[in-house]
Amino acid sequence: MKKNQLIKSGLIAITAIGAIASGINPAAAIPYQSATVYKAMDGSNQVVVFSGTAGSKISVNLGSSDKPTARLAGSCGEVRISPPSSGDFTGLKVDGMSINTSTLPSQTLPSCVNGSFSEARTTNFKTPNNQVVIVGKTPGASCIY
Repeated sequence: MKKNQLIKSGLIAITAIGAIASGINPAAAIPYQSATVYKAMDGSNQVVVFSGTAGSKISVNLGSSDKPTARLAGSCGEVRISPPSSGDFTGLKVDGMSINTSTLPSQTLPSCVNGSFSEARTTNFKTPNNQVVIVGKTPGASCIY
């Protein structure tokens, strides 16, 4: 009898440890404020996946490297970039493409209705308050600058 009780106890312990361990693997999700960040390995590469809503801003600290910012395109495929604290956009790159903000036309930001601007905007522009607006992106897709 003692042998059977020991085996049953061992099986219960192994099952409990297995249940806890299987719960740890999905727990690679790290809650941060109102978002969830997922960290995993893809072969030898560490991969971090962020969740967010259209138009939200995600900032990533890479230590001593340049600090790129990812922003999700809005419902009309626009990415809005606020002026930096210096007020100078020199060196601005969006998804690797250089943006010369001094040549951008100044236009108002129209409302977005069912995935389209209420007034057509086919080229990047600046708003009267000096916000840079990049157009033509996929709504909800990430854009790095």
